[in-house]
Amino acid sequence: MSKRRATVAVAVLTLGCAIPAAPAHAGSAKQDRVERAIVKKINEIRRSHGLKPLRRSPALARAADVKAKEVARTAVLSHSSPDGTSMAERLRRYVRARLVGETLGYVPMRSPQATMIVRAWMNSPGHRQAILSPKFRRAGVGRRNGRLGPHRIAVIALDLASTR
Repeated sequence: MSKRRATVAVAVLTLGCAIPAAPAHAGSAKQDRVERAIVKKINEIRRSHGLKPLRRSPALARAADVKAKEVARTAVLSHSSPDGTSMAERLRRYVRARLVGETLGYVPMRSPQATMIVRAWMNSPGHRQAILSPKFRRAGVGRRNGRLGPHRIAVIALDLASTR
């Protein structure tokens, strides 16, 4: 593996400090081409494992967009908020569900983003477990541009929820 590729792989899976929670009305539910491609790729993987596909959720897309925006602004990945709000509490501001989950990551801006982020998540045991959980039935993706030092990156959040 090249040094550059190894650095990107590590960067995609890095988890760090907390991010502030955003109000539930913020964020966009509109999914762009890359965000739709991420859900499509994840559903192809789920089908190959005998799982039902995830349904796109506008509410989860808003939650994911807010999270991606916060991470892009701060360049810090974390599932919890600095005020102590857990990821589960934050996501439940957007959806009613017994089970919620989230995967976060970032990839270089000029890259095949959907392919790279899904591959990175599937190569990470914790992310893979969330993506392949039969308990999750809904998903929303948020993607925002940011910087990590001199590097331009795309921050991607995948928020997941059970049916209710």
